[in-house]
Amino acid sequence: MLIPHDTRIALDTVVDLMNTAAQGDRPDALADLQGLHVFVRAHKISDVGVLDAADLRAVREVREKFAAVFSAPEARIAAP
Repeated sequence: MLIPHDTRIALDTVVDLMNTAAQGDRPDALADLQGLHVFVRAHKISDVGVLDAADLRAVREVREKFAAVFSAPEARIAAP
């Protein structure tokens, strides 16, 4: 199955977002605004204005929602 370039970039970004969460000895890479800036620059996310605490909260909330989907025991639970 071929995955279009834009789709691959989006999926890679989601995987990288999930990998920002604290795990074991690795701290949360999105613990502060500096971490969010690093993530945005590393992924060359365009049209980003001034980032603030609300943006950080929103990105962390999205990460939590993805985590819930990926950890759901069944597909119908992941996509209600």
